[in-house]
Amino acid sequence: MSKCTSGRNRELSNFGECFSLARTGDNYYEKRNECIEDMEKEGYEYIGGTTRNVFLMPHGDCVVKMGKRGAGDIFNKREVERSQKEGFQDAVVLVDEFDTEYKWITMPTVEDRPNRKTPWDDVKEVKDKLEEGGWVCQDIDRSNIGYIDEKPVAFDYAEGCKRIEDTNSLGL
Repeated sequence: MSKCTSGRNRELSNFGECFSLARTGDNYYEKRNECIEDMEKEGYEYIGGTTRNVFLMPHGDCVVKMGKRGAGDIFNKREVERSQKEGFQDAVVLVDEFDTEYKWITMPTVEDRPNRKTPWDDVKEVKDKLEEGGWVCQDIDRSNIGYIDEKPVAFDYAEGCKRIEDTNSLGL
């Protein structure tokens, strides 16, 4: 059993289905909000998210990212694939478990800096680790760096990452 789901796979799959159904037809936001309320009734704490609904799980040690519309599932899939690639593991929060259709993924929680300001040196450290592993990620910045065991890691790395060999001479 994984650290994050602790037997909650069926529950997460049901919530994932709720968000999937909310994407179809009219009243998306109303349906999405109903899904959020259902999760909150079960002890999940809504954190937010742009392309994914992110929740702190009831036990507080992990988060679950639920896909919004189509992009959220794609972003979940990217993070699953990237967290399994060599060169990523030392620089990111690894995906703990995921739905086979990528409707949801779980990850351990990260610690914030006390003043919520990540030093640029820590961003550089994460980017340097990725580069050493053969990756360049433009979207890694102060807003998506947290800490595990006092080491900086990226917790949102679905966009802007490419293998160095796939970039042009300008690194884009």
